[in-house]
Amino acid sequence: MKTRTIIGCALASGCVGLAHGDFVQVRVTVENLAAENSVSFAPLRFGFHNGSYDSFNAGETATEAIVSIAEGGSGSAFFPAFKADQEDANLGSVFPNPPGPLLPGATGTTVINVDPDVNRYFTFGAMVVPSNDYFIGNDVPTQYMLFDENGDFVPTTIVQTASDLWDAGSEVDGVFGAAFLMGSSNDDHIDENGVVTADFKDLSIFDGETTAAGYVFDSQLAADTEVYRITFEIVPPVQVAVTVENLAAENSVSFAPLRFGFHNGTYDAFNAGETATDAIVSIAEGGSGSAYFPAFMEAQPDADLGSVLPNPAGPLLPGASGSGEFTVNGAVNRYFSFGAMVVPSNDYFVGNDAPTQYALFDDTGAFVPTTIVLTASDIWDAGSEVDGIFGAAFLMGSSNDDHIDENGVVTPDFKDLSIFDGATTAAGYVFDSQLSADTEVYRISFKLANTCPADLNGDGMVGGEDLGLLLADWGGTGASDLDGDGTVGGSDLGLLLAAWGGCP
Repeated sequence: MKTRTIIGCALASGCVGLAHGDFVQVRVTVENLAAENSVSFAPLRFGFHNGSYDSFNAGETATEAIVSIAEGGSGSAFFPAFKADQEDANLGSVFPNPPGPLLPGATGTTVINVDPDVNRYFTFGAMVVPSNDYFIGNDVPTQYMLFDENGDFVPTTIVQTASDLWDAGSEVDGVFGAAFLMGSSNDDHIDENGVVTADFKDLSIFDGETTAAGYVFDSQLAADTEVYRITFEIVPPVQVAVTVENLAAENSVSFAPLRFGFHNGTYDAFNAGETATDAIVSIAEGGSGSAYFPAFMEAQPDADLGSVLPNPAGPLLPGASGSGEFTVNGAVNRYFSFGAMVVPSNDYFVGNDAPTQYALFDDTGAFVPTTIVLTASDIWDAGSEVDGIFGAAFLMGSSNDDHIDENGVVTPDFKDLSIFDGATTAAGYVFDSQLSADTEVYRISFKLANTCPADLNGDGMVGGEDLGLLLADWGGTGASDLDGDGTVGGSDLGLLLAAWGGCP
């Protein structure tokens, strides 16, 4: 075989050192290098593994796993066979962009979590089309080592030539039953009962046929024709600064610390109209979030979780803010979910009931500058405790340990907070809700940390928009307080002007 594996460092030195014991994010990119009107490819199916999984062997009958790759490209048996061999293998697919077959000149990419200490090797498969049962893949499980014995990344590029194309030997070659041809159904089949062999020359039998993509096929293949490339790169985690601000009027609502997670979009903390989960009850009744993080970790063990505590410590009073910096694997954990108790109340909170509502990173892992502004209409009643002075949190003379079950469901509600008007809060002020549906009460802002503090809008530049944001915050606090003295003023303006232009 004339597969070219391009290694970017000697194994003894020069590899990319990683912090071990944690998963790393690897971006896998595929490219169709074939000539115009030549071969295309189904989506790539792959696994990072410990070196034990052998998907096929040249000269032997194709496994069911490889047949599911070579006949139709679905890989329906590929991943189950991988998992049966090694439960903790890291598996994935690369889909073309735009969707469909990977046409000549097209690319596709994905990012996957990989355990570099265990899953050092890479195995793959993708159907070649048009064909009945042709594919690319590696018949030696340890052929491609992406991490060395120390778990350090080995920069690698896999280039496949026409001589690396395989015939699975499971279906007779011909227009009848061939995939990706106009007028032919991949469901048709004539058994060949052969073995896996290296072959590209017989693809010329499809020359002149019209493909499902509309082009007339012309194989144009010689043994050394490059047809496919797979590249790998480590996607480093980033530091994200999360800032919360209480925008409510003086003497109005306060908030418990913010509990949150960056995640892959699967964790759904609650749904409007349904009984509140234990996780949300732990947010809405007391604000501790004692069940919130465990539920998050059960749904996704590699989610990035954190809390933002007010400064000064205690409830986030009207006009106050808090911030923190957090390490986020944005290539995987693109979405942001949160919860914070609203006080005084028995079981009110802010949070998002759609897990993919806030995407902080795009599908390539690039940070998306985002600000979340909540109004009174975004306040939820968990429906878990009867509303009233008895048992309300953050009120003088009331104990949050007291409780009367409501047995209701989660509903949006801010109006009933007015029942606490005139009561003295634990902070000493007399509560006055002052809420209407469009009253802004809470803001969460995000930016990449320690890169360019004066870039207030996160666009990579310090300019007029940032100046406008600073002037709008004049005399207050928050992200525009560049010197951290608690007030936005002249020294912050000086720092912004000194940083004018592109961020480093």
